[in-house]
Amino acid sequence: MQPGTVPRITQKFGLGHHPGTVACLLLGGQAQPATIAMSFEITAAHAMRLTAVAPVDPFTPPPRPTFSHSLRSLVEDIDPVAMHQSARSAIEEFEAHGHDNRLRVSRVVGGSDIRELTAKAAESDLVLVPANVGMDGGWAEGWSEVAEFLVRRSDVAILRVSRKPLNVRKVVFVLSSTERCSQLARGYLELGLWPEASISILPIGEYRPGVAENVREQLDLLRTRSRNAALLPPIDLDFEAADLEQVLSPFQAAVMGHLSYRAGWFDSVRSDPFEVVASRAPVVLVP
Repeated sequence: MQPGTVPRITQKFGLGHHPGTVACLLLGGQAQPATIAMSFEITAAHAMRLTAVAPVDPFTPPPRPTFSHSLRSLVEDIDPVAMHQSARSAIEEFEAHGHDNRLRVSRVVGGSDIRELTAKAAESDLVLVPANVGMDGGWAEGWSEVAEFLVRRSDVAILRVSRKPLNVRKVVFVLSSTERCSQLARGYLELGLWPEASISILPIGEYRPGVAENVREQLDLLRTRSRNAALLPPIDLDFEAADLEQVLSPFQAAVMGHLSYRAGWFDSVRSDPFEVVASRAPVVLVP
C-alpha cells in the first residue's frame, strides 16, 4: 500500500455543501464498531446522507485460492479472502446498527485497490476510517494503515476513529509549521463538528519558523467565529512521549494536518508528535 505515483485528489467539500455525504469505510478491525457508531451519530446530527464504502462486495462468492491470488497477496501484502470476510462482517454490523435508523443510507463498493477505494471515498464530504487497519481488515502500523494513505493522497476530510467517546467536550489543535497545519481552523469550522466543544491549541516546536504565525492565525480565525481557544504550553521537538500523553489526556478529539510527519534525519530518529497524538486520541480529524 505504498503511495507510489498516485496523483492527489483535489476535490473537497464542506458539510455546508448540499446534499452533504458522510462515508463510512467498512474495512473491519477492532475500531470498526466505533467507526460505524460515529458515522450514524454525525450523519443524524448534520442531516447528511450516509454512504457505506467497502473494498469488495461481501455478498459475492469469496475468491478461490489460486496461485495468482497467492502471488498477489505476497506482492501487495493483502489477503483477498481475509478482505472479503472482514468486509462482510463490517457491513453486517453496519446494517444491524442502522436497522432502527431513518437515515438515507447507500452502499457502494470502492474497489480492492487502495486507489479505487480512495477515489470513491473522496466523493463524500467527510470520510470515517477505522484506526490501524489495512485493506484486508488486519492490524496495520500507522505508516501503512488506510487512514494514513487517505490523508496523504486525498484532500477530503478524514476522521480516524480509534474508539468512540461518549461525547466530544474538548478538542485540541496540534500545530506545527506545515502548510496543512495552517488550514486546521478553516477546515474545522467548515465541517461544523462539535460546535459546543472547548478548543485548545498545542504548538509543536514553537521555535521553528512559521509555528508562531500559524498559531496566531488560527486563534484569530477561531475568534472571528466566536470560538475562543486556550493556548497550551508548547511541546519541544525532543519531547518525552509520556509528557505529551499526559497533556492529551483531557481531550476526546484532536485536529491535525498529519497522522505522521517525518521530514528529515532528525525527525527520523526521534518520536513524532503527530504519531503519538494519533495513538492516544479517541478520534483524529484531518480536515
